[in-house]
Amino acid sequence: MGPYNGYSGTQRERKLRAQHLRESKGLPKHPPGPCSICNDPGTPLEAHDEDYSEPYLDPDAWLPPAQYALCHKCHSRLHARFNNSELWEAHKAHVRRGGYASQIAEFEDLRGAIRRQDKAEPVRLHHRSVSGNEWWELLTMEATTAAS
Repeated sequence: MGPYNGYSGTQRERKLRAQHLRESKGLPKHPPGPCSICNDPGTPLEAHDEDYSEPYLDPDAWLPPAQYALCHKCHSRLHARFNNSELWEAHKAHVRRGGYASQIAEFEDLRGAIRRQDKAEPVRLHHRSVSGNEWWELLTMEATTAAS
């Protein structure tokens, strides 16, 4: 496991082992949903960690802002930001307009409009208020020094 968010691969592996131990005791795999990025209430979730600080016994080590519940599509696009900033920026624009990550056709339509530099106002998909200061809006694009 490589470095992320200013934490070494070793630190990340320690928290992952602690997560597996929690799960073996029947504790939650991730914070409660919906997805912390797209807000989709009906998609399976997985854990995303931004903070790998010890001690892991602290219950806050398993809640935002240390750990978030994300759908698979948001999680993969969040990590893809290091190699594909265009995909990440389009994903954020899709979420800002109320899109769920699972709405692939609507996402690809918006992504195409962005590529064409179409200035038309995107259609709002779901009612959602996004301030622009959400944790995922503030992530950096450098893999080894990324900080939220």
